[in-house]
Amino acid sequence: MNAFGFNSYGPPTVLEILRVPQPELKANQVLLKNLGFGLNPYDAALRAGDHLADRTLNFPFIPGSDAVGQVIQIGSEVDNQLLNQVVIAHPFSGGYGEELVISAKKIISKPVSMSLAEAAGFSTVATIAYHALITTAQIKKGETLIIQGASGSVGSLAAQIAKANGLYVIGVGNSRNRQMMRELGIDEVVAYDQEDVAQVLAKRGDVVLDASLQGRASHVGLRVLNDGGRYLFLNQAPDLANAVTLLPIVYGKDLPALSYLCNLYSNGQLKLPETISHKATLENLIAGHQALLTKKERGKLVFLYE
Repeated sequence: MNAFGFNSYGPPTVLEILRVPQPELKANQVLLKNLGFGLNPYDAALRAGDHLADRTLNFPFIPGSDAVGQVIQIGSEVDNQLLNQVVIAHPFSGGYGEELVISAKKIISKPVSMSLAEAAGFSTVATIAYHALITTAQIKKGETLIIQGASGSVGSLAAQIAKANGLYVIGVGNSRNRQMMRELGIDEVVAYDQEDVAQVLAKRGDVVLDASLQGRASHVGLRVLNDGGRYLFLNQAPDLANAVTLLPIVYGKDLPALSYLCNLYSNGQLKLPETISHKATLENLIAGHQALLTKKERGKLVFLYE
């Protein structure tokens, strides 16, 4: 089969079309015909060699942790009802391939009203947002949650999870995204480019989720958290500045997270991030990886097969 991947670390131009053997199907797995995949900053970081300390890749390597596809073959232990269904998948890697073998516990049927583009970029941000708040922070009704980067893919889903669980949510983002954050149901919006966030929100957060780009806002996030509060970080742990609990995201099982978010979506309680959809070609994928370096466009980059 063909897949997009790379044979060495480097800039986006190391991406190429690979010809690789089809993975063998185990009893608990399904084979998907890939219909589309999403692009995440982690994909670009792996390609650039930024995670050599914690993850060494075997080349050729096929990235991709977001995919939507049709089940075309099932293992002996998998329910026959999955055959031919269009499903959302959350692979550890391999999402850039034309076909994908994955455990049946890491897929879920795509809601009928969800577009292929939305489904292609759904699984990673959904599982991160869910496990940040539900598994790791164990949020409680009545708490105040402050989200840094509330207009981003993870932040916007986290805001809606929190509202569904009865929290008061304060979103921090760029002023150009103020209306968008309001439309998510966020109770209070603070624009970091117009206001002194640390002063306006000093010690108001029971929980702070730093979903800002590369965790650049941690110096502010620690100042808006109340004493004894929980600070959630997606990237490197910040320097401990006060009496808070630092919580790296603990990732649990995929299926509960995907089921929870798909149910919210089907019940009209979840608005998904905007998608920027392109045809799945090598040229478009290289351009997408380059676009992650500038982040000029708001929205989730996805690539669809015809």
